[in-house]
Amino acid sequence: MEKRMRAVTVVAAALAAVLGGATTAYAAPPRSDHTLATYVLGPGQDPQAVSAALRAGHTADELGLRPADQLATSTQNQQNTFSAHRAAVPADSPPGSDDPTVPPTPLTFENCVSAAPSGTMYVQDRYDVCEWATFYITEYVNREPVGEGWFTGTLVGTAGFGRNSSRTLRFSERLTDFGFTSGFDPQLGINAHAKCLVNLGSTACTTSGDQQSGEFAIWELLGGPSWTYTATLAGGTGTGRDDVSKETLSAMFDLTPPPNFDQNVDPLRFSGFGGRWDNASYIKIGGVSGGAAIFNYLQPMVYHLTGHGVDEVAAHIKTALDNPSSTYPPKPGKVLPGKEATGPLHRLSPDYSLNNAFRYEYNREDATAFCESPRPTGQQCDEYPFASTYEGGAQWLYVDGVTPFDISVRLVNKDQNREAGTDLKDFYKYYRILDPGYTSNFRPTDLDYYYMDIR
Repeated sequence: MEKRMRAVTVVAAALAAVLGGATTAYAAPPRSDHTLATYVLGPGQDPQAVSAALRAGHTADELGLRPADQLATSTQNQQNTFSAHRAAVPADSPPGSDDPTVPPTPLTFENCVSAAPSGTMYVQDRYDVCEWATFYITEYVNREPVGEGWFTGTLVGTAGFGRNSSRTLRFSERLTDFGFTSGFDPQLGINAHAKCLVNLGSTACTTSGDQQSGEFAIWELLGGPSWTYTATLAGGTGTGRDDVSKETLSAMFDLTPPPNFDQNVDPLRFSGFGGRWDNASYIKIGGVSGGAAIFNYLQPMVYHLTGHGVDEVAAHIKTALDNPSSTYPPKPGKVLPGKEATGPLHRLSPDYSLNNAFRYEYNREDATAFCESPRPTGQQCDEYPFASTYEGGAQWLYVDGVTPFDISVRLVNKDQNREAGTDLKDFYKYYRILDPGYTSNFRPTDLDYYYMDIR
């Protein structure tokens, strides 16, 4: 892309020389108080209409324009959960798979735009995320708007599905739909780049191939340039038993105003993708465990009420989540976790520690003791929350203030129960659900967690 950028610059200069006086460079008249303001257009906002409204005296606040340098702040709530956003995604959004063993459908620039409104993030799963935004730049002279420019940036992130040795996140970025009004200075420089911000761990990830630069007019001549880059983090730089690092990859555009401007300009920013690196030995794909990178977003465990061989288990969990007081064993005011992202489940791996191996067995024994014994032919005892969670049946033995019977048990079809158990193991493995460990009072930390989605 850099070679193409240089080529277009040379062509533009040569064209100006050949045409002589027919082509003249932009020349800004002498001005005082010459400044820039940057915004992100909201869903459905037309750049030309916004320009007209600004010239008519409307303020950016009245038009609902968000400062482009504050985009990360306005979407912080999307960094740890996408449940509410996912429910609002249109029907024609990119297809995902409920089977974690099937490689996800890769996101493209086009279906990213169809999946989410401008300035918001779309999280398909822990391997595929994207965001797009229309960035809007206004020139002011003596606080009056005199020119506007805009462009759309799209960013797609991909993790190495199924490759435990992949500690690299890959990104594709594209700029399109450039436009500007007559008073806008197209000599404005745009420098695209990315950096890693450490949230957990000791070392920032390393980016490669992310820097691209050029004037606004050159970017427009390129007609939709795109490029790819990577973010990589070596092992041994994280924290805890599983060597966990969490970082935000911030993709941005530094603006370089022409000499006649009176200020430095804050960069335009995407909201920032959350990345996570770990080296959990109990997560093995293909018998290999060497650590890997994913995007650090909340992932639901999906069970279907029909058509996927887990009907009775899904129906049991749905009842447990929607009407826990009707479940067995009876308990007044019973509330079971996992329905909402605010009351999630935490994985308990028996391979994490000896204490967790015992707790896993106690969870199962405490819950299944409430089921009829001997079991009827062809049936098994299904428990929720799962024995493989810190919220399982023996939680009351470990955590102060927790009372017994915060579980639900039901006899279900044996084959369906086994299939549901296999699905849960695959979910843990392919989405790299970590055992978060526990605090001094045996409660799980919030290093990782998940919730249920019964369809």
